[in-house]
Amino acid sequence: MTDVMMTADSPSTAQDAARILEGNALEHGDLLFSKSDLAGQITAVNEAFASTAGYGVKDLIGEPHKKLRHPEMPRGLFWLLWERLKAGEPTGAYLKNQAEDGTSYWVFALICPIENGYASIQMKPSSEFLDQIKAEYAVLRRAEMKENLPPQTAGAAFLDQLAGIGYPSFTCFIAKAFSAEIASRNSALGQGSDPMLAQFEALTEKLREVEELTRALSDTFAAIRSVPINMRILASQLEASGGPISVISANYSTMSDEISEWTERFITDSSGTFGRVQDALATAQFLQALAGTQADMAQRILEGKNADAGAELAAQSLQFREQALSGLSRVTHETEGFARAIVDMKRLVTGLSSTRMMCKIEGARLHKGRDSISGIINQLDGFQDQVEDQITRIIDINRALQTGSENLRASGA
Repeated sequence: MTDVMMTADSPSTAQDAARILEGNALEHGDLLFSKSDLAGQITAVNEAFASTAGYGVKDLIGEPHKKLRHPEMPRGLFWLLWERLKAGEPTGAYLKNQAEDGTSYWVFALICPIENGYASIQMKPSSEFLDQIKAEYAVLRRAEMKENLPPQTAGAAFLDQLAGIGYPSFTCFIAKAFSAEIASRNSALGQGSDPMLAQFEALTEKLREVEELTRALSDTFAAIRSVPINMRILASQLEASGGPISVISANYSTMSDEISEWTERFITDSSGTFGRVQDALATAQFLQALAGTQADMAQRILEGKNADAGAELAAQSLQFREQALSGLSRVTHETEGFARAIVDMKRLVTGLSSTRMMCKIEGARLHKGRDSISGIINQLDGFQDQVEDQITRIIDINRALQTGSENLRASGA
């Protein structure tokens, strides 16, 4: 469908009026577009936006965009969106809107700062993320009403909710959800998948594997926490106080605790190496998807003979595509730091291996209780093999991340 941009000076067309009367639901092929000023008041819309909302164009121009906000939407979400927009960052979110006749409809909205205001593109959501986010919004809205949460507090609570379902930041969530919506939309329209977004998804999956392996590594250390303690107890029965095995087992326990804490910080510290890789990849993925959607919308507007609005969107699309490629350079850079961090962890594990060998040597000198010490050392041998295998796999996946980000950047250049 050709989209005609309508402002206060451009009356709605007969086609627009007919669509309002027919009450057509939002379709997969529709893209809704609106512009608003810095105060959030609508300055222009396309046909699809006005008719989906059930309003005439003149009824929307000059109105606040929140005129369409459904009362069930949590305020904390909008606080997050405005914080990002005020910082000059494009953003996205699932929104439940309310049409003029009171009926509701869901959209996945993309909102970008533009000169003297904001531009929004909305599409029909149909991925599995929609039901998930409906449930999360309901939880947040109940908390807002029950506890009378101010928007900023509610926004922080929503970030905690996202972290609880596996998304360490709002950017990570919207990047994943937006890509899923594009894939679902393309499938519904019988279109092929976006090859670059598919490559982004492959990189995201590898990063998820790194996270799982690192968590497993932390769990492995936690599982053997009692082994050095048992060794010290046994050593106290077999040698004089402060004997070599007691000292070695105490050192082993201290070192393993240090590595366990290191691995936990590695995946939970959003400002650390792993967190920076996550953020860089999610940001680049979101911008790549956004650039494609903007290019589609720009073409529709240009076909509707609104050259200025179409050119503005097209230019921003190119800008975001360049930023996505630049973001991939950041991913490559951060994975290099990631590799250095893993080397540090491997060095700590090598120290554990040396300590274990010293324990084996001292245990062999004992006459009484040698078999008991050997049994504990065998446990540590198995643990050491498991740890070294996990670290090797992390290193291999990180190399694949580096290569994948470099290849993706080259293919998009």
